[in-house]
This record gives sequence, C-alpha cells and structure tokens, in this order.
Amino acid sequence: MSRGLAVFVLMLSGVLLLAAPAQSHELRPAIATVSFDAPGRLQLHLSANLEALIAEIGPGHDDTSESANAAGYDRLRALAPEDLRAELDRFAPRLLAGIEISLDGSRVPLSLAEADIPQTGDTDLARISDLRFAANVSAGAENLLWRFDPAFGDSVIRLARGCLLYTSDAADDFAVV
Repeated sequence: MSRGLAVFVLMLSGVLLLAAPAQSHELRPAIATVSFDAPGRLQLHLSANLEALIAEIGPGHDDTSESANAAGYDRLRALAPEDLRAELDRFAPRLLAGIEISLDGSRVPLSLAEADIPQTGDTDLARISDLRFAANVSAGAENLLWRFDPAFGDSVIRLARGCLLYTSDAADDFAVV
C-alpha cells in the first residue's frame, strides 16, 4: 500500500470514529411481556432503563445525552438501587398513568408488584431494571390494547402463549385476536 493511501485510510478511520455516536447511553425500547399466569390474573413484566423512564427521556433521542433531561438522567443513573427505588415509588403514579392495558375496552387497573433494580455499576452503561405489575381481570377477554406514554420512549410488547398481534388505526395501538 502506498504511503499516501495509508495516510488517507488512517485519516478516514479517525473521522469515522469521531463521527460515530456515543454508545454508553444508547436508548433501547422498554420490553413489556404480558401474560395470564392464572385465570383472572394478568402479569406485566417490564424490562427497561428505569432512569430513562423517570427522567422521561422520550423517543426523540438515540442517546440520553441528547435530551434536555440528560442531567436528571445522569443523577438517577448514579443512585444506589434503594435510592432509585425511592424515586420509582415517587414516580409510580405517573408511570401507572402512562401504561395502559385494556381488555375488551376496559382499562386494567395495574399495580406495581415488584422492582428488581441492579447495582449502580458502570455509569457509562445503561442499567436495565425489571418491573413487575399485576392486575385482576375478568376471564374471557378477546381484545387487548397496549399503550405506552411516548414520554417514556419506545416499547415492544410480547404476549405469552402465542397471541396474534395486529396494529389498529392508531400508530401506537396493538390488539390481540
């Protein structure tokens, strides 16, 4: 390889590395798994970046540092699990208002049953917490509607026991048939 080409390749590599977005706080969607573990009992398991939920980073960012709420996120990210749990307890009414599961048109009254928040660890990496919600529901429902407040970011819903999903006319609505 000629010296000129080698210098060009090195310079191009450097530019590409500098232009690459930071990956340390890259946002990923919250993963919601809905299951009916017993007749009349709905479980929702939400695997999410809890700090991003509480700070309401939202879906308009690829990285938490791009948000106007980045300082709040960074403060939350540095908290010990028990302190972040206290923040979750304060935020829970807002979170519950922003998560909607409806069965046959009736909103399911979710309650936060459990939160598994990992140790602080490397604050340059996102911490994924597991939240579990529960609700008593009527048996025999035929349709499920999922809504996740856009302020919380993107979400993916999974339904246990192989339900067929389709989107309704509203871009963020899903139903089970």
